[in-house]
Amino acid sequence: MLLFMSKVHLIAQNKQICYNLNNLRKDIVRLKCWSKVLVQNHAEGVLIRVLTIKIMRRLDRKTFDRRINAGVYWYKVKNPLRIIANGLILSFAKYFPSLPVKRGLLRLTGVRVGKNVSVAPSTIDPIFPELIDIGDNVMIGWDTMILTHEIIGSEFRKGRVKIGENTTIGARSLILAGVKIGKNAIIEADSLVNKDVKDNCIVGDVPIKQIKLK
Repeated sequence: MLLFMSKVHLIAQNKQICYNLNNLRKDIVRLKCWSKVLVQNHAEGVLIRVLTIKIMRRLDRKTFDRRINAGVYWYKVKNPLRIIANGLILSFAKYFPSLPVKRGLLRLTGVRVGKNVSVAPSTIDPIFPELIDIGDNVMIGWDTMILTHEIIGSEFRKGRVKIGENTTIGARSLILAGVKIGKNAIIEADSLVNKDVKDNCIVGDVPIKQIKLK
């Protein structure tokens, strides 16, 4: 009797072990499937982030001697006399009190300026001011800086800046080359605009992030 009970117990244990092994195999298969999904999702996420970074700003790039920073070759990207002329005109326009005259001086350097644009004393890129497009009824706050070029190591980059109509740029904001700011947008003061801003959007911070839609 005891021998019979022992055999029954052993058979039950073997069945339990087999059941556990089968479940373990199923769990391993599930883990492999999940790991593939996770790896795929991670890869897709990285790809999406890379694509987002690439389309964040539209820039033309030119690489010079990799042993020397590209700033040394500034005279090769634009006629130096044109840069000097732009710098003098923009310096004069910066603190000029008459807005119509200031708009006229900005247009003289190539900046596209719409109607009723108000620009407080600010810094406009003197190398490629013609890449700046400011829509109608835009307000640009004090000490704002609008760049159309940048130098990273041996690479020289330039990009168009477009500011949509009825947009307000807060004081001491920095707008990098290659960005587009939509219509009716508000950029809070002391913001770094390093990517596009949608229409009817309020953004702020360094770098900017969306605060709310109007």
